[in-house]
Amino acid sequence: IESVALPHFADWLMRRVQMVSVMATTDADAYTIFETMNDRGLRLTLPEMLRGYLLSRIESESKRSAASDIWKKRIAELTEFGKEADVDAIQAWLRGRHAVSASQYRSGVEPGDYERIGNEFHRWVRDVERTCLSLRGPSDFDSFITQDFSFYATQYARLLRAANGNESDLETVQYIASQGFTLHYMVLLSAVTPADSEDEVLRKMRAAAAFVDILIHRRLWNSMRISQTSLRYPLFDLAKSLREAESVEEVVDLLTSAAAADNRSFAPEWRFRRNRRNSNIVRRILARLSLHVERGSVRRLRYRDLVETGSEGYDIEHVIPNVYSRYRRQWPDQTLFEDERSWIGGLLLIPSRENRAIGKLTYEQKLPQYLKHNQLAASLNPAAYERDPAFCSFREDSKLLLKPCREFGKRELHERQRLYEQIAGQVWSPERIRDAAGL
Repeated sequence: IESVALPHFADWLMRRVQMVSVMATTDADAYTIFETMNDRGLRLTLPEMLRGYLLSRIESESKRSAASDIWKKRIAELTEFGKEADVDAIQAWLRGRHAVSASQYRSGVEPGDYERIGNEFHRWVRDVERTCLSLRGPSDFDSFITQDFSFYATQYARLLRAANGNESDLETVQYIASQGFTLHYMVLLSAVTPADSEDEVLRKMRAAAAFVDILIHRRLWNSMRISQTSLRYPLFDLAKSLREAESVEEVVDLLTSAAAADNRSFAPEWRFRRNRRNSNIVRRILARLSLHVERGSVRRLRYRDLVETGSEGYDIEHVIPNVYSRYRRQWPDQTLFEDERSWIGGLLLIPSRENRAIGKLTYEQKLPQYLKHNQLAASLNPAAYERDPAFCSFREDSKLLLKPCREFGKRELHERQRLYEQIAGQVWSPERIRDAAGL
């Protein structure tokens, strides 16, 4: 069959297919032709178009081949995390280390570097190669791939592993990512350079992650948004400042000052509570508070265990059950009762299967069950203070207002709320920035 079809295919090829030779006199013209042709047929990705342009500016064939191999290897490592991971990595790198302007999407205003990197970073690189990127000769383009891109792509892949809980040196990244936040990648990459040692890279990124962790949880506690719309430009300005900080100490000083300038706190003026829209946020904050007490008490419960949902995971437990008749004397208004019982101070994390079994029991009936679980839940039970010297030492050293509650009503709820605010102040203290950097 193939021998019969071949003459027909050859006839079609000769009569219907035209070969056109296009000559370019400069590298810039060659890239323009390449980009224009890419608008037809199966389009290349933005990273592929950027790669094509950068490689076209490297004159040595051997260096161009070596740079191409490095690019392909790094892109392959990134795309293991998802098909858009390479795009996200390049955007975070260019915004964090090189972008200068941002237009904040105002009507009638030309997009700045920040916005253009989000939409067409391959064209932006070509337009600012001499100004923002200092790319003037073949060796600059070579090092831009083999040193800069290779370094930042590697660090971005490390941060993605950390977001999945697979980098113990950067566990704070997991906490940030679990809240659905992504702008921290730009900030962390802005703080490091290829000239940094491995130790300096880790210390700088840990400090930057601690700052972002504090920033977003202050906002969440005060029921403020942490969307890209609300935080991308403040964090972009921070990233531009971090580029200028060379040492670990300079990075820490800058981040500490930024944290001090943010006047949001965990003070009792605002009673953080669970509602219909923020259950996942509350779950993760409860996990952090619980983990603080767990670690202080030398226990090994993990964050990923506490935030796990489903039959094998944890549920949010209301210490005060939704049975208004039992509490009418303390809360004459039912609406106020339903609101206050959802304050974070009246919530715990306990295994899902058990939570469903004890939900309607009285506090006195549930109290023995709390002793079986994480130490924050167990701290309600007087027995926790009798048989756990590590927990008692932590209580004394931390000066937390931990105390047993033989009954749990309005007064105990208010006391417990103050305890949780105190724990949050320790978990997200600005001092963590220096601690994270090992200073």
